[in-house]
Amino acid sequence: MLVQSFAIVGTALGMLVINALGRRTLLLASTAVFTVALLVLGINPWATSGLVITLFIVFNLAEAAGAALQFVYPNELFPTDLRGTGMGVATAVSRIGSATGTFLLPLTTDRWGAGTGLYIAAGIGTIGLAVSWRMAPETRRLSLAQASGDEERGHGPRQPTDTTRQGQPTDTPRPDQPTETPRPGQPTP
Repeated sequence: MLVQSFAIVGTALGMLVINALGRRTLLLASTAVFTVALLVLGINPWATSGLVITLFIVFNLAEAAGAALQFVYPNELFPTDLRGTGMGVATAVSRIGSATGTFLLPLTTDRWGAGTGLYIAAGIGTIGLAVSWRMAPETRRLSLAQASGDEERGHGPRQPTDTTRQGQPTDTPRPDQPTETPRPGQPTP
């Protein structure tokens, strides 16, 4: 329960600084911090209890602060027509990764020791950091259409047009539309 309280604090901190720091900076910083914490724990997993607790608190705060990005960043990166599918796939992959890690960590620590398990986790964090460094764009000051690439593909905000779907000017009502808007309480024709 104590560990989860730090995760809640980390998520709140991440949500508070996401616009000030930017998505890319928060992603890179949080990943670097929790990876270093895991690496230091891996070097000496049987360090004094105070150091171990401190490193786990640092890990939890950093990981949770970065996890706050899941509410914003993927939605900004996927184009509108793929956003739902992209979020579904991203969520599924993250859950598969979580389940795999939860299953494999005890097996790894039983077979090769806690240090090896922490090294593997730090290695995965390092790979994530390298991929993020190379591929994660900064979307902080971009509109949703700019961040997702919709604007480049011609799917930006719709501009008003001077014609309806049948080519009639917008100020000319279609034959099937009433010329006046009925007032509240007035029956429609």
